[in-house]
Amino acid sequence: MECAHRTTQESRNFWRNLRPFLTLGLILLPTPTLMAQTRTLHVNSAQIPIDDGFPKAIQFFCAPHYRQDYCKDDALALRLELKRYPVEYLGPWSFVLVPSGDWQGVIGDVIGNPRTPAVTMLDRRTTILEEALFRRSGVASRTGQLLRTYKVSADALLELAVSHELAHALCHEKNECQTDRYSRSLRKGQMACLFPQTSHNEAGSVPDRIQLRPDRP
Repeated sequence: MECAHRTTQESRNFWRNLRPFLTLGLILLPTPTLMAQTRTLHVNSAQIPIDDGFPKAIQFFCAPHYRQDYCKDDALALRLELKRYPVEYLGPWSFVLVPSGDWQGVIGDVIGNPRTPAVTMLDRRTTILEEALFRRSGVASRTGQLLRTYKVSADALLELAVSHELAHALCHEKNECQTDRYSRSLRKGQMACLFPQTSHNEAGSVPDRIQLRPDRP
């Protein structure tokens, strides 16, 4: 998750603070295969039954400790934010929401940097986002930390995260500096990079667990 913001000066300040957002690898499997340094994250489906043309190949999940009412509300907020972008070019993709209270345990062991509130795993077509991106109630201290780190308003925090992670996903880009540039273009409604020539809208299988592993070069 790396983005520029509204003005040139704000963009310059913003880019200086975006290095914590990372890209790594994740495995989606129907059954666990435990290995050294592998963490299994069980997930619950958070699909939203709205027939509005949103790609069926994009699926939403929440970790088990995510409050059920928050899960659906936050998945809907994420879905609405995603609709601003050309997500039809994503193809099959999973978005997983993790409560802030579990974030360090789930993400910290994998990337060693739980400060980042969003992680995209290109090889496994999955993005994981922290609860604090969606709400301040109950996670005010964590939200405040993110606002100070990225120097944006609370309303802009989700936009920043989503546009940056989509820049990784749509452009298949791992370089953070290039992803910054792509995400800025996305927020302006411009072509960020050369997207695939065909779009996808098929629904994929629904996993009930995710296996995380450190990215390997």
